[in-house]
Amino acid sequence: DNISADYLNRMEQELNRINKTIGGLLGFSRLQKAETTKVDMKRVIENSLSLVTHQKKFQTIELLSRAEEGLWPVEGDEHQFQQVLLNLLLNAGDAVGDNGTILVLADRMVWQEGMLRSFAGPLKRDFSPLVPHFGLADKEVHLDEEHFSENQPVVRILVADNGEGIEAKHLNKIFDPFFTTREPGEGTGLGLAICTRIIESFGGSITVRSQTGKGSAFLLTLPAKRNSHD
Repeated sequence: DNISADYLNRMEQELNRINKTIGGLLGFSRLQKAETTKVDMKRVIENSLSLVTHQKKFQTIELLSRAEEGLWPVEGDEHQFQQVLLNLLLNAGDAVGDNGTILVLADRMVWQEGMLRSFAGPLKRDFSPLVPHFGLADKEVHLDEEHFSENQPVVRILVADNGEGIEAKHLNKIFDPFFTTREPGEGTGLGLAICTRIIESFGGSITVRSQTGKGSAFLLTLPAKRNSHD
């Protein structure tokens, strides 16, 4: 009867949700088996962007990408870094809905005197002013914590959007495992926790700044290997 069919349907949905959560937990616990190599983050960004642009909901979103030439290589697992970028891009896509702007920046920085300083000067400001940066795209970036040793070369990657933003009360929780603002059954809350674990496992950091109604900016900083000619 209809009641039994509805009950079975809800059971199936719940089982699928549990399977997703278990899959996420297994992925969360498996990260120590990463294959560490020298990674070109420019290629990771390009691959990630090409994957999301094929999705229907990204057809109406403005995607802007600015990666500095001569970006330093970073040590890590290329597939895991791509997982992080995809997660951030998909979240940004949800935040902007059908019509918005997502910006991805990548450039070289150096950690000096407790802050990140641009290595090659400020980026060209030829990208959309609609996307908020919250100071994270500036040539000097002040962070709350000490992340690197003095003069450490760093690759900065910024994923920013002009979407709905994140409420202030949620900002310090969004990287916690199982925290989610989505409807029950729509998300496991493991995405950003896994991103954090990946970035930190390779000596980097992930920071967010956001404002409701203005958008969000996620900053990834990864220790890099400076080229001999720089």
